[in-house]
Amino acid sequence: RRNPSALIPSVRLLAPSTTRAAFSSDTTTSPPEQDEPRKVWVSNEPGDAKSAALDPTHPRDLYMRRSTSKLLGPMGGALTLAGLGGLGYIHLLEYVQFWDAVCVSLVASGSMSLAASIKHEAETKKQLEKSEQKFEFKLLNDSYLHYKEVKNLEGVLDLNVIYPKELTDRLTVARGKQVKECFDQREERTTQLTERMKTSLDAGATFKEAMEELHPRVFVLDFVDNIGRRKPTQSTRDVVHRFADMVSLVISVANKHDEVVVRVTSPGGAVMDYGLAASQMARLKRAGLSTVACVDTVAASGGYMLACVADKLVAAPFAFLGSIGVVAQMFNFHKVLKRVEVDPLLFTAGKYKRTVTPFQETTPDAVEKFNKDIAEIHDAFKEHVSDHRATLERTIDDVATGETWLALQAKQHGLVDELMTSDEYLRGRMDRFDVLLVQPVKRKKSLADLLEKTASESAAAMSQLLSGSWIGGLFGRGAAEGAVQARSAVPLESIEAVDRDHFGRSGHL
Repeated sequence: RRNPSALIPSVRLLAPSTTRAAFSSDTTTSPPEQDEPRKVWVSNEPGDAKSAALDPTHPRDLYMRRSTSKLLGPMGGALTLAGLGGLGYIHLLEYVQFWDAVCVSLVASGSMSLAASIKHEAETKKQLEKSEQKFEFKLLNDSYLHYKEVKNLEGVLDLNVIYPKELTDRLTVARGKQVKECFDQREERTTQLTERMKTSLDAGATFKEAMEELHPRVFVLDFVDNIGRRKPTQSTRDVVHRFADMVSLVISVANKHDEVVVRVTSPGGAVMDYGLAASQMARLKRAGLSTVACVDTVAASGGYMLACVADKLVAAPFAFLGSIGVVAQMFNFHKVLKRVEVDPLLFTAGKYKRTVTPFQETTPDAVEKFNKDIAEIHDAFKEHVSDHRATLERTIDDVATGETWLALQAKQHGLVDELMTSDEYLRGRMDRFDVLLVQPVKRKKSLADLLEKTASESAAAMSQLLSGSWIGGLFGRGAAEGAVQARSAVPLESIEAVDRDHFGRSGHL
């Protein structure tokens, strides 16, 4: 059955022309201090896959059937050997044929058991081979990431220089003093950590909890929606689904001492897609994990809807944020069709099943209803921002005008917490945390993968093309699903400091 929502015009988040912002004197880029206690929400998900495995609650695990596959092989071998040995013994003593039949039966039973065992092992191995690893972890700490570069630098500089004896003696004393200070600091840190572990263990902490406190981690997730690029590689829907998979993975392996950093790059997208992405971020908070959103270039419209959910939002000074608004656009061809004497027929049940369409005559009642729908979406967007940004310096109506600001301005309005790049924030965490990037596994491309990639790129390019024209209202990504689209709009000619590829067409996104 054809989807009747295919004629709903597309609706997107609005961002009018931005004005150049005056430089702010508040450009502090130092890493933040220790986080204050946060409100931990109640989650319906298990917080740790390891703990769930140690304490199973699913009936499948509680009433696990004992596998007999490991017994089939030895049992089959024993029966086969017994049967063959019996046959040889009978033929030597020339016993009656009845015992021949018994021994043959033993050989047959043993052979069948061996065959069943081999088949079971082959099927298990095949299932394991089919299971595909979607993501992998990459350690970003400087001591591991730039190890070869540091060694190369030391070799290039070659500091084996012969200095005068007096200078050499002074340098030796200074080096010894520095080494002693380093060892003292390390000893002090070790003592503090040991005492803290003793306190935790005396308070009843388990071995697993103690190890989690000793080795805190920062998981880095990338949310990059490049639908506005000239050659998009993924649709927004695919980006959101991959983000959901990464969130599920992190929730299953993280603990209360860990932190999750989401690097957001997005000019916006469909309301239902970014509403789902924001809900995925909320899952991390409900699981009791500390969340930080980092914006280096743009998180406008739907992108800000996602980023504002985090406990802390940091952005580069010239990143674009905001665009808390809604926009809808379409062409109406009623007069053109009337001129060529073509009557479009539309059959609906329900007063507001269809309001404004590309081919029907627009009535004041339909326009009023459609504007009301847009206003309700805008109100929901404002409530969403208000709930997650308690630090707003102005009322939500003052910032939810659809404007897009530089992070310098957004911080003054309370839309941003800190001004720094994601790299600076992560390096500030490397002294106490293992910083791990969660990324898709790179695998060899087959012909099917290439065809799938080509189809995905074509669909994303078509979605981008249709979202900026009247066809988007008829067949567009959001409209074809009877939903509302959300995308920020920033005229590219007024933004020279930002990569143009992060935005769509001029005036439409």
